[in-house]
Order: sequence, then structure tokens, then C-alpha cells
Amino acid sequence: MIRDENAYCGSCANRLRYKGPKPKPDHATCASCRRHRKVAAKTRDGKPICANCIDPKRAEIEKQKLDDYWFARHYDDTYRLASTLPNDTLQALFVEFSLEIAERRGHSVVTLDLQKHLYALIQINELVGGLDDPVMEYFSSRVDAQTLKKYSLWWAFLEGEGFPVPSREESRRLSDSRRISTAIRELPSEECQILARDFLADLNKSKKPPTTATQRLYVRAATKLLREYGPEFDQTTLETWISNNPGHRASIFRFVAYVNRINDTTLKVSKKPGKKRPRGHRKEVADFETLLYYLTEAKSKEARRSLLVATIVHIWGIDITSACSLPSSSISVGKESVRLKVQSTWVLLEGDLAAAFRRHISEWRLSVDQENRPLFPGKPITESVSPQTVNYHLSQSGVSLLAARTDARRDIRRKFRRSTA
Repeated sequence: MIRDENAYCGSCANRLRYKGPKPKPDHATCASCRRHRKVAAKTRDGKPICANCIDPKRAEIEKQKLDDYWFARHYDDTYRLASTLPNDTLQALFVEFSLEIAERRGHSVVTLDLQKHLYALIQINELVGGLDDPVMEYFSSRVDAQTLKKYSLWWAFLEGEGFPVPSREESRRLSDSRRISTAIRELPSEECQILARDFLADLNKSKKPPTTATQRLYVRAATKLLREYGPEFDQTTLETWISNNPGHRASIFRFVAYVNRINDTTLKVSKKPGKKRPRGHRKEVADFETLLYYLTEAKSKEARRSLLVATIVHIWGIDITSACSLPSSSISVGKESVRLKVQSTWVLLEGDLAAAFRRHISEWRLSVDQENRPLFPGKPITESVSPQTVNYHLSQSGVSLLAARTDARRDIRRKFRRSTA
């Protein structure tokens, strides 16, 4: 049974009564369009009206009422919160900031965040020693990069009002310098502090002094080592410290070199231990014979196609995209010889490599007379194979294109690259 038969027309009531779904309590038949829709309003007689039939002027009036409400609330809350500030300067800044940001973000959004903006102004006022009579040195010494990011809206407003707000780069530099001084000052002994200060001075005297952020990393690693083992550490304690703090391995190099120079020692920072390769890792192909072995052992024509592309990349040193896009007219197959045109030069192929190209042409049914057909077809066969497909089949075959070395390429060129006129 339906709840209210008068809310539906006859056909809808019958459908809902016998086999239809249960009616929704907030839906009814619109008194204007007679459609069963969600009720948006009601007439004076209490009849339901859907949103599509509401008078557009009424919607504009409702929106204007809502805007007027938020405007009045924003105005009242702004002056009410401003009255809690201790002096006229802060009150004027808060009111001007609130009105300016409301023009960009809207009165409703700013009104809900007024308490947060008030707290930010109080924190900034304490940080710089009072905005009514600010100490200019405090802006550069106390305002760090994190504070600039935290109160970005207020700093942009204060900068527009003429306050000496430092840039983010300057604040980051001052923050790093302050953290370096704190790290050195917290060292347990005066001897360690002197060594750390001399190390910092040596960094600044170099031809290309590192940035303050890099200096902070170097000094942090050095102070941590000095705090644990003191200035007279040896190779054993250094290796123990590095094993316990592997994240500082790269940062401690400069400090160890400085200690070796001033104390005439031979301390060394051990290299980072290599990771074991997981199972199924791609094998390295270091010479041409190994590559030909994989080419002859490949079980599918797709794998042989990718290995031929890898062979061209290894021998001639071209990129994989250029090798994949070679046309079928770049190869000439005769009864006794096979020639390949790479980088505008015809090269004579011999032995297993020539046999591999003959097999490739027969497997893919290539016609060397058609210039618009690719030498290494993909899907469809009229387009070249993509480098991603080649890399996939190479990884399945255990071959890595990144394993070729310059010396191996020179040997391959010297042995197999023979140009013909």
C-alpha cells in the first residue's frame, strides 16, 4: 500500500500500489508540472512545488538574503573580535585584513575563519616584538621559512602595508644558520665546539661554498659524530657510527676529509654496500657474442625482433626509438650478402647476425621494396614496434639495454662494422 494516494496521479498510484518501489517521503507530485519529484517548496495552500518550477526571481531573492546575512555577520564578528586586541594598531590591521580578504574569498568563508586569523595576528605580534612599534631586526632574525608558510596570508598583507617582511629564500637561509649555531652550541665539550666551528669556517672559505642548507646537513652529521665519540675518533668508531647512522653516510664525507687534512690521518668512509639483486633480475649483456647467443636461443619471433633492435642499439649506439623506426628499405638481402643502412651508411652483415636478419624477414614476411613499411613491424603490421614493447620482450629474455659499455661498443664496431661503397 502506498502512503498517500492523493500525492500521485492514477497511473502512478496503481503502479506503486501493486509492483512499484516504496515511495520516498520527500517526493511528491508537483502542483505545477504534475511530475513526481523532490519537493523544493510549497505554495500558500500547502501544495508541493519542485525545484524546476520555482520562480527564478524567488531564487535570486533567497540568494540575496543569504549574502546579506553573511555580510552582516562578517561585519559584526570582525569588529567584535577586533575589540579584544590590546591596541588600536592591531585592531585597524585586523579589520583591514578581514575586509580585504573577504573581497577575494567571500564573506561566508572568511567569517568562519576569523578566529584563526585573530590567533595568527597575535602570534605574529609576539614574534616580531609588537606591530605597533616593531623591531626591524626581529623580522629578519625571528621570521623563518616555516613561519612564512604557516601565516602566508598575513605576511602578504603586512608586506603590502609596508612592513619589512623577509623573502622566503632569506628566511630559509637565516633559519639554516640558526639551526647550525644551535647544533654547535649543544655539543658537550668546548673542544668539540671549536672543531665544529673551524669546520664550518672551512666550508665557507672554499672556492664554491655550499649553500646554507648543505652546510646544515654537513654540520648536523659532524655534530652527531662528535657528540657520540668526541673529536678523537678512529676508523673503527667511524665505521660503527656509519653502520648505526646510514643516512649520514653522504654528509660525513666532507667532515672526515677535513679531519684528515688538519690531523694528517687516513680515515676513510666505506662505500655503501650493494644490494642483492632479486630473482628474475635482468641479466647484463657485456659483449656481442652473448647478445647473439640470446638471439639464437629466443623462442618467439617477437623476442627475436626485440633482440635485433637491441643489437642495432649496441653496435651503432643509436637510441632505441630510431632503431625501431627503421624502414624495410634500409636492408638489402642478396643471395650471398646482407647489408643494413644505419645513419646513411650501408654496412655489410656477416655470420649469425646476417642469418638472424634473413630469418626475421621471412618470419614477418617483409618486402624490402616498400619504403613505407617498417623493418620491425608492430601491431598493426604497417606501424613500427614501440620502444615499450621492445623493452618488455627484452626483460622477458633477460637482456638489459643499459648494460652496454663504451669499451664493448668500440670492440663491436671494430669487429663487425664494415662500410661498403
